[in-house]
Amino acid sequence: MGKIAFVFPGQASQYPGMGKELAEKYPAARAVFDEADKALGFSISQMCVAGSEEDLKQTANTQPAILTCSVAVHRVLAEKGVTPDFVAGHSLGEYSALVAAGTLKFRMRCSLCASAGSICRKQFPRDRARWRRLWDYRLPW
Repeated sequence: MGKIAFVFPGQASQYPGMGKELAEKYPAARAVFDEADKALGFSISQMCVAGSEEDLKQTANTQPAILTCSVAVHRVLAEKGVTPDFVAGHSLGEYSALVAAGTLKFRMRCSLCASAGSICRKQFPRDRARWRRLWDYRLPW
């Protein structure tokens, strides 16, 4: 059999209702949503399932929502014996890839996504180009 690669999506792939069926059908996915809710101090699971498109567009919500859904898919697949030989991600998806590779802890990355998004929104509410350059900066770990 050939090699398997998982490529995780970045920001702008969010949509209302994402992860709903996954969390309802697979306990491993539900556990990821529960872990994210605890790490964030609010219900990202509710935001994904019932949040409005406008709420999900807010970076402080978008980033942990996409990370949570991506990690939930990864854990369900891992539980079924499907593991990647390679992982990659587009923009924010890089963090999901690092969690899937075991180099970052999900709970910590989830909290950092929300914090970074909130800081960027407060510091650069109107200057999207400057905000984007800041977010694209990658920390060395």
